[in-house]
Amino acid sequence: MVYADVDGNIGFIAPGRVPIRATDNDLHGLAPAPGWEARYDWQGFVPFEQLPRRYNPADGRVVTANQKIVGPDYAPFITSEWSLPYRAERIGQMLDGTPRHSMASFAAMQYDHLSLAARELLPLVRATRSSSARGAEAMRLLAVWDGNMAIDRAEPLIFNAWMRELSRRLLLAPLGPELMRDYFDQRNTQPLLLEVLKNRNGQSHWCRDAASTAQPGTADCATLLTQTLENSLTTLSHTYAGAPAAWRWGNAHTVRMEHRPLSRVPVIGRWFDLSRPVPGDTYTVNVGRYNFRDEVEPFVSRHGAGLRALYDLADLEQSRFIQSTGQSGNRLSPHYDDYLERWAQGQTIPMQTRRAEVDKNRLGTLTLVRPGQLP
Repeated sequence: MVYADVDGNIGFIAPGRVPIRATDNDLHGLAPAPGWEARYDWQGFVPFEQLPRRYNPADGRVVTANQKIVGPDYAPFITSEWSLPYRAERIGQMLDGTPRHSMASFAAMQYDHLSLAARELLPLVRATRSSSARGAEAMRLLAVWDGNMAIDRAEPLIFNAWMRELSRRLLLAPLGPELMRDYFDQRNTQPLLLEVLKNRNGQSHWCRDAASTAQPGTADCATLLTQTLENSLTTLSHTYAGAPAAWRWGNAHTVRMEHRPLSRVPVIGRWFDLSRPVPGDTYTVNVGRYNFRDEVEPFVSRHGAGLRALYDLADLEQSRFIQSTGQSGNRLSPHYDDYLERWAQGQTIPMQTRRAEVDKNRLGTLTLVRPGQLP
């Protein structure tokens, strides 16, 4: 829970009944435990006073974006599945970049799609030698790209397809097909790519193993980068027409809002689904996470902000929001998808609560009655 008030106090707390696990509990709640073994018994709960919290921090801000919210000395085990800190770091950059913020600047922050994850990888791959004219064009584009995951850019598509192919080659031989289906996800591959391409503790040997599997005699990351660049461009060229500069991220990175359960009904299912091109990636503030393991649609956005809200604590009637679909759940209603386009473009609408103001713009009244009581 993130907190702010009209007196200028800010803070957050992560509330809940968090179990305390024994020191010899090697599962940490990540898998079913044999209940007959005492070492897996809970040792009570973390006292409320020890739960993660901050109140009026010295830097004057609170940022939460699923990143690790406890320090290295925090004793109770909360989880090991924190998100990488890119989104939180980007929020911090934008907070520092404007002396005084407004509703408009916070709205822009929510819709920001600059990927710090891509920015960290780009210097490690920009020296790659291409082996084709198409590859040379792709490298020219990436040489000046800033990591902006905009729908009208070619670079996000080229880069993500390349990193997907590179990580696939690195992982396939060591993991095998079955483990790959579980592990092949951008949240797992990003740390691997950094370790290997920076050769931390000699981790570049992954490149030798992957390259020699495909072409005996190749033995370095530079070779593997060239191979995977060309392979990814060949794959993209089968789907997208023209030269790489004509390709667009928005053609691949569409949000897919599937209806439950009617999406699974042949013929009519697609009529209930909603879709739009959207910017972003797994690590942008405006998150649009996709699934590398999907062989058909690896870049379709499967996870994002279903609701965006901006609260004006000086005048709550000036607050704004948007949700991702529409005002109505009735597919026959024109309001079934009337928020979708605005949501996809980062727009918001007023969050009005005063009855007089709401009634000014009302479209009608929905009356719910019991069966048999119709007028």
